[in-house]
Amino acid sequence: MDKLFKGFDDLTSQAFTDMRKLITDVKEKYKEDEMLRTIEKYFSALHNLHNEDKKKPIWRTPNKIRWSESTYQRLKDQGLQGYTTENDTLILFFQLSPSSKEITENSIPMELKKRYVKVKIVQFTGPLYRFHHNITGGEKLHPFRHNANKYGTVGMFGSICQHDRSFKSCCISSPHVISSGQTAYILNGTVALGNCIWPPPVVPTSPINVEDISVICLESIDIKISRVVERQVTLFHEDRQVLKKRKVYKYGAATSKTIGFIKDSEFVLTIGNPVSVFLIEPEDPDDDGSRFSQPGDSGAIVLTKFGQKVVALSMIFGGDIDLEGVAKNGSIAVDLNEAIQRFEANNVGQSVHLDTL
Repeated sequence: MDKLFKGFDDLTSQAFTDMRKLITDVKEKYKEDEMLRTIEKYFSALHNLHNEDKKKPIWRTPNKIRWSESTYQRLKDQGLQGYTTENDTLILFFQLSPSSKEITENSIPMELKKRYVKVKIVQFTGPLYRFHHNITGGEKLHPFRHNANKYGTVGMFGSICQHDRSFKSCCISSPHVISSGQTAYILNGTVALGNCIWPPPVVPTSPINVEDISVICLESIDIKISRVVERQVTLFHEDRQVLKKRKVYKYGAATSKTIGFIKDSEFVLTIGNPVSVFLIEPEDPDDDGSRFSQPGDSGAIVLTKFGQKVVALSMIFGGDIDLEGVAKNGSIAVDLNEAIQRFEANNVGQSVHLDTL
């Protein structure tokens, strides 16, 4: 079919060339002529229309088969997962959901029936392919390839809305685990997850970064993101005062799921720039061995529940905080809302939307 279209384009171009030469020859012979000027005017308009049409992008499927975009979208809406051709047969592969109807020949657009001698329909209910890797929030995130001993925690997953209103999948972690310019790895540092775009790395003369979250653009399409929390997770937007003494929990790479209580929801930390953080005590603060977080849990998301609603409050930064009368064996957690606002203020036109853990 492509050869046919190319042959038609070549024939049209040659026809315009021949017509232009004929008009030039006639003008040289008859000089000025009213009818000739009219013919030349119409020819020029037709030639310009032809050139404008050629400039328009022709929608093609990836293997150069020319379908109309409406036909392609109609098949996608019916569950088209892939296609191929064999001789003069078009083979379409459809994934059926439990509620979808069987695809019949009547479902195939007439455009395709006219173009191919035969259209074959293959239907299946399972996935077209299986991911080679799987990742959930709370698993290990490695900032260096093939270094299993250095790790933090994969926090939440979501997306970045970019300047052109397109979306790119992302995840977050802690800035002292990974920063911009580094690649994030999973599975003991053997599989690349994506590239960190925020925040800038801390230089030796700068204080440690307690304010931010790390934002990682996911690059691999061969990694399935699974939920450890089945419900959709939303961010907390209310007054932090209501969170004091509230029961919370987190999933970390070092200690998995732990339970704790917010001891102070507005503790101001001045290690770097002054920042209001959460101080969280373990479930049993009187047990010297009890910890809400341990090294390797940095980046873990601190959650709570309001009825059946799961809400993300903060991200683990560090632990082993002992402040007499304030916190014992406590952990520091960064406010997610404030950290996201800092990202958006420093990356104008981009916004982070988190929803999966």
